[in-house]
Amino acid sequence: MSDYAALLRAVLVSPDDDLPRLVLCDWLEEHGEAELAKSIRTAIADGSEKTAVLVILPTAKAVMRRGFVDSIALTRSEFVENHVALFSASPISAVRFVDSAPMDYRSLPNHWSWSELVEPPNRDSQYR
Repeated sequence: MSDYAALLRAVLVSPDDDLPRLVLCDWLEEHGEAELAKSIRTAIADGSEKTAVLVILPTAKAVMRRGFVDSIALTRSEFVENHVALFSASPISAVRFVDSAPMDYRSLPNHWSWSELVEPPNRDSQYR
């Protein structure tokens, strides 16, 4: 597993902890991604939420929180086709299917996490 993948995995496994996000920001800065690192740090500091368009799924409605996608609204078929890429790149805490009722995975028994099931992508395949 690359350093980037290990750092991203730490973010995925501890979605409520800012420290792994900040460590990832340090790594990004050291590897020529200063603007992305600054963007994540700013999002952590101000705690704001903003909507985002995902390159891999432009029809979905994503909400960014603390520098990463936190919630997403999409169809069931979009979810089935893209769930691995989505959950291996961001600590998504809520999914809303636009063709059914909302779902918050934190309410499921045993607090499972997609990050335990999938390998983070290579940095080159990451979306912004």
